[in-house]
Amino acid sequence: MPSDWIALANEYVDPAKANDNDKVKGELQEISQKFQMGALWDSISKSDQVYCVKESARISTYIYAIVAGPYDYFESIVEDLPPMRIYARKTLKKDINHEEMFLVT
Repeated sequence: MPSDWIALANEYVDPAKANDNDKVKGELQEISQKFQMGALWDSISKSDQVYCVKESARISTYIYAIVAGPYDYFESIVEDLPPMRIYARKTLKKDINHEEMFLVT
């Protein structure tokens, strides 16, 4: 992914796969060729950011999320509450009422 993007998933990055970048890039190149997406591969191949996440427990596919893009976030850290973040596209961040969202959450 491009260096200015943020990536999120239900699981953490798997440190055991940190050295698999070349393997993953090779697999992505094969997929992009198979689906005739050469321009997409050209943009992917210029990036050094490849993430492999840990395998999740068995869950429904509609619950699993992988998000990547030009995002930014608001963060709330309050004692006795879990830390929270609200992500939004950088272009829409100014329109997010994050104070209210943190309050109701």
